[in-house]
Amino acid sequence: MPRGKSYTPEFKAKVLVEVLKEESSISEIAAKYNLNTNMVRNWRKQFLDHPERVFEQTKVEKESQKKDKEYE
Repeated sequence: MPRGKSYTPEFKAKVLVEVLKEESSISEIAAKYNLNTNMVRNWRKQFLDHPERVFEQTKVEKESQKKDKEYE
């Protein structure tokens, strides 16, 4: 059974950019996007703990590169 709504990486990034700008509180930003405040805090913590993951290739990107190399 699904736990709840799933959010795209693009949406999470949009929210996190606002959080990191610190122009509004996390609570205000969460309310703006109708999100749970703790979820936004978790996204922020995950990003700050492992910012390098933003630049990791996804499985789909890796498979696409592999197919491109095989095609050549």
